Amino acid sequence: MNEKRCRDKLQVLAMYLPQFHTIKENDEWWGRGYTEWKAVEMAYPLFEGHRQPHVPKNRNYYNLLQKEVMIWQSDLAKQYAVDGFVFYHYWFQHGIKLLEKPAENLLAWTDINIPFCFCWDPSAWKRTWANINGNTWAPKFEEDNNNEKKQNDGLLMGQSFGGEEYWLEHIKYLVAFFKDDRYIKMDGRPVFIFYNSVDIPCFEEMVGCWNGYLIEQGLKELYVLSFSDYNSVENGHIDRMRFGKHQMQEVKEVRAYLYDDVWTENLEKVKHGLKKTYWHGVVDYDDTPRRGRYGSVYLEATPEKFKKFFSLLVQKSIEDQNEYVFIDAWNEWGEGMYLEPDVANGTKYLECIKEVMNMEIKDLNDFNSNDVGLINGDPYNKINEVQIERDYYRIRYKMMQSWAQERLETGLLENYLLSKGIREIAIYGFGKHGKMLFEELAGSGIEVAYVIDTNKKQFRKPGIIVYDLNDELPKVDAIIISIVENANSIKQRIQSVMDVSIYSLWEVIEDCINCAK
Repeated sequence: MNEKRCRDKLQVLAMYLPQFHTIKENDEWWGRGYTEWKAVEMAYPLFEGHRQPHVPKNRNYYNLLQKEVMIWQSDLAKQYAVDGFVFYHYWFQHGIKLLEKPAENLLAWTDINIPFCFCWDPSAWKRTWANINGNTWAPKFEEDNNNEKKQNDGLLMGQSFGGEEYWLEHIKYLVAFFKDDRYIKMDGRPVFIFYNSVDIPCFEEMVGCWNGYLIEQGLKELYVLSFSDYNSVENGHIDRMRFGKHQMQEVKEVRAYLYDDVWTENLEKVKHGLKKTYWHGVVDYDDTPRRGRYGSVYLEATPEKFKKFFSLLVQKSIEDQNEYVFIDAWNEWGEGMYLEPDVANGTKYLECIKEVMNMEIKDLNDFNSNDVGLINGDPYNKINEVQIERDYYRIRYKMMQSWAQERLETGLLENYLLSKGIREIAIYGFGKHGKMLFEELAGSGIEVAYVIDTNKKQFRKPGIIVYDLNDELPKVDAIIISIVENANSIKQRIQSVMDVSIYSLWEVIEDCINCAK
């Protein structure tokens, strides 16, 4: 086959939320008849120019248990070059499944020809959409809800990971899907995505058990991907696009981010040095239907901008020889991430997908080599900056990966910092490299006083003090930024709240290597 078009080289997989049908648990927790549509319909503007509620085209508040709905979705996806759905999969302690019916129905409806795979979110479900965060719509449902559990600590459905018996129960349920010809496979291996594999303490043992069972069933081992940090059995990582670092302070009511900034930061990232990196983008984002004034919003999104950014993401994916590019989402209406037609834009976002994927690769490269006005008609020069910076990031990542694999001679990093008069530091970012830096300095003459991390609320490292940049930061001799991408913008943000010496970890490593020569 002469692979000239983008769609000949790359598949578009859209995340798919199976929430739009009633289940007894949601009736109990949120009120009789609850589906995600309730939150979507009852949303309202929180600031000037805030477009809420989002209304599906023809007021199509569908029920996912109806076959004609899934036929419509499948036909629409194929019409606009969306190659498959990534169903969110919810499996909890004691083998409890939630929102499983749409996928089970698709398995049974063999005449609906849409490729699909699963993304397991192993998180416990908590009442983060309700009174905890002051949602405006939840109390209306709770007035008639006499459930005693609503007074508990907010836990709706717990999670535990058990042992081999539990793991086998789970994989035996999944294997029927894996055997389906429509299930997405990489070289015959079922693609299975973990939303956050680091939350599973027995991850490697569990996946090993699963693969053993699959081989017994005559299937190949899983092709394991994750949105989180790497575990050793993962085959690749999906670099998830979410919030940018440029918060719009003038929008007081919610956390608001410029669409252009978020996308640009995503495009600046380079692939992970150890394993395959797949790229992920979003249509738009606004989760205020779920979280009210505690929500987050992207500002100034348009289909025209999406087309340009998506085309760059596709080009990046093809250059990295990836098989898939991931889009949030097909139907996350409660978070404003959806490709499905709405009253405001119709099928325009879907048309962008189709137009880009039907481009010949050489035309795509030409399209992305030109400056395109994205912000109020002005040239968006950051696109060019991305291209220029990409090679620099590759060099820095290569250096960091060399350190990750070989480490520095014992004491080299400590002596380098001491030579600078640094005895007490904070580490910005506690991902892989931040953790390695922490371990490298443990027991040395350098004290790590605390960590600065944007995921402060999800931080789960006992004995380590963590702050974010909204906190008053204790004085230290220096802050070391462990994140390679966007180090300069991070440095500027730190300097805006604290007068302190700031180093990028890759610079420290480079200096240490040069000093040792």
